[in-house]
Amino acid sequence: MISLQLIGPTGVGKTHWGERLSKRQGVEFQDLDAHLSSEGAESFLMQQGVLAFWQRSQMVLHELEISPKNYVVAIGAGTQWAACTLGAEAQLVGPSTCALWCEPALLLYQLKTFRQDTRSLAQLVDMEYSQARSALYLRAQERIDRTSLSEQQLWAALTAVYQRLISR
Repeated sequence: MISLQLIGPTGVGKTHWGERLSKRQGVEFQDLDAHLSSEGAESFLMQQGVLAFWQRSQMVLHELEISPKNYVVAIGAGTQWAACTLGAEAQLVGPSTCALWCEPALLLYQLKTFRQDTRSLAQLVDMEYSQARSALYLRAQERIDRTSLSEQQLWAALTAVYQRLISR
């Protein structure tokens, strides 16, 4: 079962914080886009198209949801983009979804510092903060704006969200 699924812009910390949370809570972690990439999903996307990529994403999420294990899942940009492209945002965002958010300028600074990202602010906003992606983030049951949070505050907020979601 999926206890928590994290969505948000590339580089906001879905994988980093999801891995930490899953270890602390003693549950499994799955980075959906990394899992799909290990299956060759990028070439699959190019060969089969966005609909087939979305269907594969949904199949993996369904497998995790019906699993007897508890999962924290990071849903990366590829799956978020597919959902928005196909108008399937409501299918991606469920009761266990939390959106991690960060102001674009701060996120770009972090991406340039830690990932050598070459995008301009305008390119980052067009891709990661598009109207469709922003609407997707706003659909989440829980949202954490990490722009002005210290690591300790972010950790406390994420832990509190996790506890609220599993107690429902």
